Amino acid sequence: MELKAFKKAFIIMIAAATMVATYPLLHQQVPVLDNHLKTYAIFPDVLDFQFQIDSNLTGTPSLATLPDSVGQDSLELAYAEVPRTKDNIDGTIAPVVGDYQGVNHLFPFFKELHERNGQIRIAYYGDSSIEGDLICMSFRDSLQRRYGGRGVGFVPLTSIHPGFRRSIHQAASDNWSRNMVGYKNSRRLIRGISGEFFTAKYAPSLPDTITVDSMPPPLDANYWASFKASKWFARTTTFERTRFFYGRPKLDSNQVQMGSISVKANQIRKSFTLRPAAQINELLLLDTTTQRVRIDLQVPSNFPLYGLSLESEAGIIVDNFPLRGSDGYSLKGIPGSVLTSFQEKLDYDLIIFQFGLNVLNPRLKDYSWYQEKIEKLIDHYQEAMPGVPILVLGISDKGTKIGGHMQTDPSVPRITAAQRAAAETKGVAFFSLYEAMGGEGTMIDWVEKQRPKLANPDYTHFNFKGADKMSDLLLEFIMNHYMDYVVNHAEEL
Repeated sequence: MELKAFKKAFIIMIAAATMVATYPLLHQQVPVLDNHLKTYAIFPDVLDFQFQIDSNLTGTPSLATLPDSVGQDSLELAYAEVPRTKDNIDGTIAPVVGDYQGVNHLFPFFKELHERNGQIRIAYYGDSSIEGDLICMSFRDSLQRRYGGRGVGFVPLTSIHPGFRRSIHQAASDNWSRNMVGYKNSRRLIRGISGEFFTAKYAPSLPDTITVDSMPPPLDANYWASFKASKWFARTTTFERTRFFYGRPKLDSNQVQMGSISVKANQIRKSFTLRPAAQINELLLLDTTTQRVRIDLQVPSNFPLYGLSLESEAGIIVDNFPLRGSDGYSLKGIPGSVLTSFQEKLDYDLIIFQFGLNVLNPRLKDYSWYQEKIEKLIDHYQEAMPGVPILVLGISDKGTKIGGHMQTDPSVPRITAAQRAAAETKGVAFFSLYEAMGGEGTMIDWVEKQRPKLANPDYTHFNFKGADKMSDLLLEFIMNHYMDYVVNHAEEL
């Protein structure tokens, strides 16, 4: 009996020790824990998750150091084109160079803001810094309070973080397949405005001679998605109009493939046939105010679906488009014709790009290659959506450990300079998040000194409070220059 009791106590002790040792790791990876519970450092040098100096490395970081990494695919995606160097990290923080902002390129947006004629729509693209609608949701709320508008705008069919986002409550069946720009697309289906598409996923038990891509899912399959308005923000408690967007199957013959969708809201159910007449198709599901929408679909497995726009017909709409692991350049994977088609349907008045985290490398001193990639990205959108103002947001601060001490990653100001140069070269607006939040050492201060803290212990990502602060900085930048525009162009307005 004593031996059994000892074994039991020993197992409990090992389990407890394991939990104590692994909790800080879990705390860093789960935003809900980080925002509501405290953590501790069992192995400080490991838990910093920073770039470790290794004389055998040639510029490529380990998977654990990637701020957006979710697997090996993300590592290859983010660093496939990063130049290699043998330079050692010297820890030198380059001074901020240049003051270009190009605010005059925002004048068309300011004009729309002043006239308040119908819907004013913003596409906000970014990496994991805006995942879960971070920054965007506060930015949207502030603008909607000033200029009207309801709803969260475009929402993808499913979400990889349905419980994390505060501005909308999403749920979906688990039989959807998701494909995003930067990843293999063997079926060559068209990705939508968010850089992704969704298809029905199933495992049919049929002869090998029948192609899966040409078959509809089983009739008894339950493919659904639901969207519930959030009470977190005053203007996301309802949505006045619901639109659905879908693509066209890649057909191997002249046969026409169609699908069906039924929508339920306010105790009313409607059914529609999905007719893929064009490359990008739009369907008005509801034109009445509701708090909850559920859709059920029957579509072939090669039928690309994109998402819904939960919106109002007038006022501000901000669409949140996060691309985890992307440096922004992967957005070129959205064909120009697709961007043009969505522009015809959504009519954007401003495009925002917030990238840079996934090219951070303290060993690199020359980021001209990244400047070129940003310029090509801007070209892509300017050609597909001519006349729509673009705002490039410079990378935010990030802390890294060098020589045993935390400091700003030396590549942050270098990337900022590359982004600023790209914006100036291509004639678009630029706003430096790094400089606005305080410059060198700010992220360390936000993690270690600010109470409540404003960023996570990875010294890279903001928590909810930090994201709100970043939203305020962006809003201040836009509103200050908007007011200057109104004053200086009073006779024209």
